[in-house]
Amino acid sequence: MSAAETRERDAVRAGLSRSAEGVQDAIGDLDSDDDVRWRLSLRLLEHEAAHQGQLIRYLYALRLPIPGSWKDRYALD
Repeated sequence: MSAAETRERDAVRAGLSRSAEGVQDAIGDLDSDDDVRWRLSLRLLEHEAAHQGQLIRYLYALRLPIPGSWKDRYALD
């Protein structure tokens, strides 16, 4: 996405949808014998978990409300 697109809600949503589809396709094609792709998938999962933690810290620091689904999933107050 271009810098300008990151300021447009619809462009961001479309970009996130494309990314999600790509990840789902890659995970759906995993072969149990493909050790390299499994390791890459686990690294992607770890990377995304780190970003989730960053977002949670950001919300706490700015005293913004945490989505209810996050509260349930991650036992947040």
